[in-house]
Amino acid sequence: LSDMTKKMIREMWQLHEKIDDRNKELSKWQRKLKSKTEELEGIYRKDKNTGQQVKVKEGKIDRKRNSLTESEAKGLLLEKFYDIVEEQLNRHLNAEKKEIIKIFENLWDKYKVSLATLKEERDEETKKLDEFLEKLGYYNV
Repeated sequence: LSDMTKKMIREMWQLHEKIDDRNKELSKWQRKLKSKTEELEGIYRKDKNTGQQVKVKEGKIDRKRNSLTESEAKGLLLEKFYDIVEEQLNRHLNAEKKEIIKIFENLWDKYKVSLATLKEERDEETKKLDEFLEKLGYYNV
């Protein structure tokens, strides 16, 4: 085999090892995820007769759902409702803040030059114009 072929084989082997390592890591995470899912939702098995999923073991969610009182359920619903309302309100407030900031930026751009500075510039330009008119002979002071 040529050196180029050997090099390509080595690179492919290294890639294969990297993929293998990544696959092992993903499998480990997949097992952890399945374990946590079973812990929360319970364990289901396929019934041989009907072919449907049957719950073999209750999960934490089922236990909490069964022990949840009406007042706790109301509290959870109100909390969820409050979170949604707060999110909408914050979104609208931020939009209004941006509009107000834009208005003040426009005012700043419009009025950042003081009246005294404007008068000075006007007087300088008037003086230049008077000098120009005198040179042309239209204006005698």
